[in-house]
Amino acid sequence: MATESLLKFIQQLRGPDPSHQGPLTLQTPVFTEGSVDSMGLIELLAFVEREFGVVLDLRMEELRQLGTVEALAKVIEKQLTTRVSGQ
Repeated sequence: MATESLLKFIQQLRGPDPSHQGPLTLQTPVFTEGSVDSMGLIELLAFVEREFGVVLDLRMEELRQLGTVEALAKVIEKQLTTRVSGQ
């Protein structure tokens, strides 16, 4: 669910910059490869809140370990599952 939306949004953030190597995939490093810069991070956090109703806390352990689109999607889905189950 979150994965496809994230891929599309991050691709928009990346734009057509020729310095990016290859297509954006679930395993593409989001922050270390320059796909998302500091301003892009703010845009990404706003997108996640708007799209999924999930506020990501930059202090969360999961966020510190984020590296790929897939990892970010898992954090969002975990937050959604927790909220639905009332935990």
